[in-house]
Amino acid sequence: MSEVGQASVNVDENLAIANTAQQTADEANSGITDINDPNKLSPAEKATLKRKYDTDVPIYSMDKQKLSDAGLSTREINNAMSALTAYMTPFFADMTTTDTVNRDTLNTVYSNFDTADKDSDNSFANMVSGAASGAMVAGNNASEAASSAGSQASEAHNSAVAAQDSASSAIEAARSAADDVEVVSSAVTALKDGSTMTVAELESGLQTKISTSDADTLVDTKTDSLAETMVKSSDFTSYKDQTASTIDTLITSADAKSEMIQTIDNASVGFKNADGTSYQIALSADGTALMDVSKLIINGQTSIMDATIGTAQIADAAITNAKIANLDAGKITTGIMDASHINVDQLIANGINGKTVTGITINTPTLNLGLNGTFTEAYDYTQDTSWFLPKKASGTVTFNHGVIEDQGTMQSYVNGTWGAVNDSHVFTSGMTNNVWTEYAPGYYKINMYKQGSTTNVLQRAYADPTGYYYTDAAGNNTYLGNIIQTSQVQTPSLFATVLNQMPGQLRMKMVANGSDWGLQVGSYAGSEAILSDFIYNSTSSNSANLYTTSNGHIVRSTSASKYKYNIKHAIDEDSLADKLLTMHISTWNDKHAVDSYAQTLADNTASEDISIKDNYGLIAEDLRDAGLDMFIEYGKNHTIEGIEYDRAWLPLLPKMRQMNDKINEYELRISKLEAKINE
Repeated sequence: MSEVGQASVNVDENLAIANTAQQTADEANSGITDINDPNKLSPAEKATLKRKYDTDVPIYSMDKQKLSDAGLSTREINNAMSALTAYMTPFFADMTTTDTVNRDTLNTVYSNFDTADKDSDNSFANMVSGAASGAMVAGNNASEAASSAGSQASEAHNSAVAAQDSASSAIEAARSAADDVEVVSSAVTALKDGSTMTVAELESGLQTKISTSDADTLVDTKTDSLAETMVKSSDFTSYKDQTASTIDTLITSADAKSEMIQTIDNASVGFKNADGTSYQIALSADGTALMDVSKLIINGQTSIMDATIGTAQIADAAITNAKIANLDAGKITTGIMDASHINVDQLIANGINGKTVTGITINTPTLNLGLNGTFTEAYDYTQDTSWFLPKKASGTVTFNHGVIEDQGTMQSYVNGTWGAVNDSHVFTSGMTNNVWTEYAPGYYKINMYKQGSTTNVLQRAYADPTGYYYTDAAGNNTYLGNIIQTSQVQTPSLFATVLNQMPGQLRMKMVANGSDWGLQVGSYAGSEAILSDFIYNSTSSNSANLYTTSNGHIVRSTSASKYKYNIKHAIDEDSLADKLLTMHISTWNDKHAVDSYAQTLADNTASEDISIKDNYGLIAEDLRDAGLDMFIEYGKNHTIEGIEYDRAWLPLLPKMRQMNDKINEYELRISKLEAKINE
């Protein structure tokens, strides 16, 4: 009876174990079913979405504050966050259950928020750019307004000067008129005091001048009556008395006295002022006129037939023909001089040789500096930062015996800053290099010196018809050219670095060994490529360890801890394994291979073997959708490029460990059962 009871206990225990195993299997199968269902939201995926939501919340706050401060609309970012919060809050209420979800709606609310975040950044950037452009326009307008105001002020000043000159001319004319009145006053006063004597003297003078018989008769018969009539005329007498009275008033001024001397041979008028100064105008019988005055004003048309002018200022003159003994070229400020009327030989020999000429523009010249002539110019310029490798430089350039020599300092614009290369060949912001450049028939040379030196070469580039040479600070030489036909550079150090361009192709080849090339760069099979027979011919059983970045940088992949920071164990390895188990294997044909093969068939050209076989693997976007972004390779602009296959399998390790533990547990149980059954 006891044996039967014991057997019953063993059967019940075995049944319980079997039920437990079945329940475990059912739960696992249910979990796999839920994972494969796109409309199910598992606890693991909830955790991933919650982390994403917790990141989006502070981003939303920053975007909203930034837009509000700038006076921009926050409607889009507000609506996107409201929709995201409203939809996800119910799912986050219980993070341990699997819920039914509309996958399209889920993707939409997260995608809409990401779009609104990017739009916020773009709106703010556009506003800042617009404000900067507006400030630049305002600055230009202000500059133009200032320039216009300056021109108007200059015109007003010139008008004032012209008005002042006109006023001065009027004053001088008035003074000249007053002087004329004073002369007339002197003459008439003399007539009033002794009219008979004056007429007699006039008669005597006329009789002396007219010597012919006809003139003598005319003088004898007409002089007395003419003089008497003129002197006794009532009209003249009245006019004479009135004028004399007025002129007497002017002449009695204590400031000056005047005298008039009249003779047959000459006449002169002089003025003596109270301060001792005197002026006179004299006319002699030989036709000579003397005007000894401080200022002479001639108002009206004036003809000078033949004159010698000592010092004069002519405001505006039209001179038909001029013979000028000495001319100061510094007074010629505008216009064009006709070279056909200039003795250039004399100009160079007497005016330019040994002199310094500045501020002059010579169009299409023929300049012969001779055997020992030099030409030097200083420069200081900064190129636009939008150019390729822009430069900022200053120094002097000299044309010396057929060689252009340039010595100065230089900076380059790299990654948003001006700088230069230090002695370790590393670009350093704010640093400057001394440089020397030579250009001559047949070669050019460029030296860059070490810091603080103008003789210790850091880098040198040299080129002549034989090729291009480069020398570094250690004296290592590099050569680019036809080494086969250039005997002077056929050295072992240069053979290793020779470059040749393939005839008729946009491809460079470097170093050959028979038909194999060390490196080829350029056009290949309708595209661009880098090829190396040397690399292909070198084989190894080691794991692949090269990686190409999105910028085309080839780097070595490593795994040692010495290359890593912040090493720690993953805390979500179980959920990663569950996500990886949802992946399905896909097949495809390589797009580039198919396109290249089609192009080869269309062009009927030979090319290397192209495989268009089916490829097996995973799709990167599927891993992203499953929450396995950490195993995806991203390129420029964060676009998906590939899968890190070498580590994507790692999440299976904890799952395999769990399965191994289960197997060990089941084997232990089975061995116990077998032992009991065999008792």
